[in-house]
Amino acid sequence: MIGSGHVVARHELALGSRITGQIDRVLVEAGQHVRAGMPLVELDRTDAALALRVAQAEVAQAEAAIASARAEVAAAQAPLRRLAELVPRGAASEAALEDAQLDLARLEQEVQRMQRQYDIALLHEAQARRTLSLHTIVAPFDAVVADPRAVPGQVIVETGQSGPDDTVLMTLIDTGLLYVDVDIAERNVAQIRPGLSAELRLDAWPERSFPARVISIEPRASREKGTVTARLEFAPGETGAVLVNMAAKVTFLPDTTLSALN
Repeated sequence: MIGSGHVVARHELALGSRITGQIDRVLVEAGQHVRAGMPLVELDRTDAALALRVAQAEVAQAEAAIASARAEVAAAQAPLRRLAELVPRGAASEAALEDAQLDLARLEQEVQRMQRQYDIALLHEAQARRTLSLHTIVAPFDAVVADPRAVPGQVIVETGQSGPDDTVLMTLIDTGLLYVDVDIAERNVAQIRPGLSAELRLDAWPERSFPARVISIEPRASREKGTVTARLEFAPGETGAVLVNMAAKVTFLPDTTLSALN
């Protein structure tokens, strides 16, 4: 039984941006291998960096306000203790003690209010820091760069805010594992199972066969084509020069044939 299909990668991603901005630098080019976390594109960071500095200043200001409020609490505690000692001896009035207690309570509430403002300032700083980090677009996995479209000076919008082609900066292809997806007529699906051995022939090397085996079968059929897709993996070490989207013809071997992968 014979089928036809194409080479596919384990992961293929049309990379976009999570924010709107202007491209400052493109750090990679077509065909370049990149590692997960490697910077690919940098957006202009001027406004985001300024926002972070403002947020950091707000944190410092809130810290100073808390320190000042706590100092006022400490300064109010000593007179209160003296009044608490004098009142029982009649050397100070109950009213003066109550006023001092109320002042201390007010100051302690002010410390709590300043603490809440400080916590909010920390959240603003974290938000500004995260926004700044989004101005550097990094590789989410090890991949090869394909079809780079990003250009310095280009204004981009976040993914999902425009047409799909308008938000794609480049395509990332994980070439670590390559497969062949093959369309099989519905009438032949019963003959295919995971583990079944096969031989692949790519149009690029029509005289060469690549040993492979079925690893999965799509759980639904195509209504339009009347086919089911099976995924095959190459034998280890057989994909050195194979490229994604290459056309392939597949010959499935009988179950009695030992798999070339074993």
